[in-house]
Amino acid sequence: MKRLVVVLCVWALGLAGVLTSVVLPVGAAAAMAVTTPGGFASLAPFRLLDTRSGVGAAKVAVAAGGTVHLQVTGRGGVPASGVSAVVLNVTVTAPTSAGFVTVYGDGSVLPTASNLNFVKGQTVPNLVIAPVGTNGKVDLYNGSGGTVQLIGDVSGYYLAGAPTVAGAFGSLAPARLLDTRTGVGAPKVAVAASGTVHLQVTGRGGVPASGVSAVVLNVTVTAPTAPGFVTVYGDGSVLPTASSLNFVAGQTIPNMVLVKLGPGGTVTFYNAAGTVNVIADLVGYYQPGTGAGFTGTAPARVLDTRSGLGAPKAKLGAGRTLTLTVPGLPAGATAVALNVTVTGPTAASYLSVYPGGTTRPTASSLNFVAAQTIPNMVLVKLGPGGTVTFYNAAGTVNVIADLVGYYAP
Repeated sequence: MKRLVVVLCVWALGLAGVLTSVVLPVGAAAAMAVTTPGGFASLAPFRLLDTRSGVGAAKVAVAAGGTVHLQVTGRGGVPASGVSAVVLNVTVTAPTSAGFVTVYGDGSVLPTASNLNFVKGQTVPNLVIAPVGTNGKVDLYNGSGGTVQLIGDVSGYYLAGAPTVAGAFGSLAPARLLDTRTGVGAPKVAVAASGTVHLQVTGRGGVPASGVSAVVLNVTVTAPTAPGFVTVYGDGSVLPTASSLNFVAGQTIPNMVLVKLGPGGTVTFYNAAGTVNVIADLVGYYQPGTGAGFTGTAPARVLDTRSGLGAPKAKLGAGRTLTLTVPGLPAGATAVALNVTVTGPTAASYLSVYPGGTTRPTASSLNFVAAQTIPNMVLVKLGPGGTVTFYNAAGTVNVIADLVGYYAP
């Protein structure tokens, strides 16, 4: 979302999860070999960009209207060629004014879609599936009137080529499919409490008219009049208990959503309370069926430390971990897509999500301040036995995770 005056809770600065560069041995970044066009390969999180320390770009804050041209192929386990898109957890920190960041393929036209929105002094992450330019680079554009520091951690990539087999991914240039402020994709009106928006996705923005199982959307809510949440799910299915974004009154917040399509290629957005404007930018799509890549599922809650689901009924302590055995996965699953939410934190901190049984990376998945509820989509490689580990750096916090799909060879 662009050109908005946003009112957000100010995030804590100086969090170790975004301030420390990742240094991993070469073997730690190795992924399972994939050969199918559109197939996904998960990687151990690896820091490709940090403008504060000069990793991947000059050691200087990005100027207003400035662009970082980041080399992604041939680094952190990403092959030197044959890659269509990469999965990056992008974090902005120390912005000197409110603005946005747009991530897109180098050499292409700057899209109108945005990936992160922030206010002065805020630290905020969002997961991004970024198309890769023909030269193996990704551009990060600073759309604010001030300077900002940028961090990028890679956690996977998609192979280039037209997706033709089940589960393969089709990367697209970002395109806005929904904006209730302007009437794009839905009536020009804020979504009412308990209201829904039914969005046609197939046949728009480069998505084929048929033969699509799921899509990747960067969803942003703005100007909510009350605390609440938005749930995004396949049209025609039962409203799940999982949420996609949580927010407070007056907040503007994005999150990436991987959502299974309903009949006719439609997606439903449900608003729990108050009124809110909703924006959705298309990132890509998946072929139907199981195999080669991603299989979308109806959102299902697999972890909630508030109720004892998937882990003991207790907050995750400072410097502590919990390991989740992800339920309901087929044999051979290699990675999962989880919408992870933290709530009720007692201190500013960060959460790292990584494969069970592996060394904890210094990359972070979510950053938050005391009392904040915040989600972020995480694509994480599975550890032995289908496990994923969650690490909390400081204070205590409740952790929730909703499974939205899995990857299999």
